[in-house]
Amino acid sequence: MIATIKNDDNELSIFNFCHHGATMSFSLRVISDFGKFSATVDCLIVDEINKGMDLFVRDLNNMYDFLCAKATLNICRYGNFIDFEMNKQGQITISGELYSYGGYIDHLMRFAFKVDQTFLQDFLKSLRKICKYEK
Repeated sequence: MIATIKNDDNELSIFNFCHHGATMSFSLRVISDFGKFSATVDCLIVDEINKGMDLFVRDLNNMYDFLCAKATLNICRYGNFIDFEMNKQGQITISGELYSYGGYIDHLMRFAFKVDQTFLQDFLKSLRKICKYEK
């Protein structure tokens, strides 16, 4: 199962989701500018510490209902994060930073793109399923 949100030339996907007790692991992929730039990183969240995915899903639910304007997912490994921020017109800016360290070269991808609030519903539904919040 995969949760994807995208516009014409940008995409953010969460997949390979796995629970390990209080720890969650998953892969995060961002494709930007018609595929000219992309990054895939393996991510880890220790929910005992910050309830990261639970808060992110809750805030996205509230965002969809216009109850909050921002949802952030902080990922333990290397300071990776994703922000969803909605303006008063219902347009969401998805931004973040993905780091990959290893070998002789370190990589950093900073990204930002916009989607309409209506794109959030399918992403949120898929995310709840892969996180096993609903069947």
